[in-house]
Amino acid sequence: MLAASNIPTDEALPQLATIANEAAMGGHFATHLDPGWELSRCRIREARYYPGAACLLAYHLTLASPSGEETVITLFGRAFGAETVPEAFRARPPLATAAGRLPSFLPQLGLALWIFPDDPGILGLASVWRRGGAHFDTPGVLIDPPWQGRRPGLETAIQSYVPAKRCILRYDRLDHANPEPFFGKVYANEDARALYAQMQELWRHSRGAAPELVLARPLGCDPRSNAVWQSSPGGDPLLEVLGSIDLPAVMRRVAAALAALHRADLHPARVWSVADETAKLERARVALGRFYPALRRQIDGVLGGLIASTPGEAARLVPVHGDFHCNQILVQDDRVAVIDFDLFGCGDPLHDVGRFLSRFRAYTHGKLDEAAVERAEANFLGTYEILVPWRVDRRRLEWLMAVLLVNRQALKPVKKLSAGGPEPVATMLAEAQRIAMGRRLE
Repeated sequence: MLAASNIPTDEALPQLATIANEAAMGGHFATHLDPGWELSRCRIREARYYPGAACLLAYHLTLASPSGEETVITLFGRAFGAETVPEAFRARPPLATAAGRLPSFLPQLGLALWIFPDDPGILGLASVWRRGGAHFDTPGVLIDPPWQGRRPGLETAIQSYVPAKRCILRYDRLDHANPEPFFGKVYANEDARALYAQMQELWRHSRGAAPELVLARPLGCDPRSNAVWQSSPGGDPLLEVLGSIDLPAVMRRVAAALAALHRADLHPARVWSVADETAKLERARVALGRFYPALRRQIDGVLGGLIASTPGEAARLVPVHGDFHCNQILVQDDRVAVIDFDLFGCGDPLHDVGRFLSRFRAYTHGKLDEAAVERAEANFLGTYEILVPWRVDRRRLEWLMAVLLVNRQALKPVKKLSAGGPEPVATMLAEAQRIAMGRRLE
């Protein structure tokens, strides 16, 4: 974590330096402990900072009981700025813990606190988590259950959790009749019914017209808990198998899957635009300038140049993944599967292409030599160009790659409030400038 003294002021979140200060927050929590309990350490396990908007945190409290036994409690928090704090976050009883009743809201810090799974932003999570497999005994929750006959025992685990936003759960059969798990997603603000309908539409398209586009099978939806479930398509994340696969061949299969998606006759409601990325670039310029003042000249030069050269909106809008990168690709033998279509929408097809290529380069930095990276990228892009009926505008693609590298990668240390110097950010800015100047895709 970045030292609190090094966190610049955010006028929309003036409490940021305090809530990111482990010692200060430990002092707040210690005053609420029952007699005899002591706080040994307060550690911030994870931070997700959205400059000018919000901050999500996980506080890991190590406590000593009156008898000297060690207890660990994890508190999740969401910081609010000047906006009115929703009642669901503000008006809750104290948190009942073994060490005492801890505050559920610190008004002086605009900080809501909770213990998993009682997330006030994801109202259906507690029920889905606590009921486990019994949740599927409710008729209609799983339209297509991944078992025959009576439900087997299921073990539920957290796959990933973004406080106040979404939680992905993994379900494994205790009878081991099927080694493949299945997964559930519980959402805060996304409409699970709309997402499930979208999943079904994509599934039908892949099965009927695009066998190269391997997807997870939708299993069911529960609007009351705002959750969906889907199968596992199988395979391992692309980055985990880089050293054991025929990478050029896999990149060709990834390109074929993406081209099949882009050619689909589907019409999602969400629309992605160039203006969205330019607005994010403006915010990134402000945030990076605050956190890395020594790089201000480079930040203004690179980001200012990208903003000034913003292209027009795409003439052709097609179905796009919206967050297409290496972690969304699972590899199994001679096939690839694409996962996580939460941001599925209509947009410029080069947004997906640029997102994948920019993230591939960032992820493989230091893992593959430059020649291997360039061969893989050439196989991906060359295959994609063959399989789509439109010309790939290289200059437009270069701009998108550069912008996405900044908006998604260069901002990561800021969003995580990570300790470290400016060198990695300076390197990414230099790479973004190099891409934008056409020195990557000749």
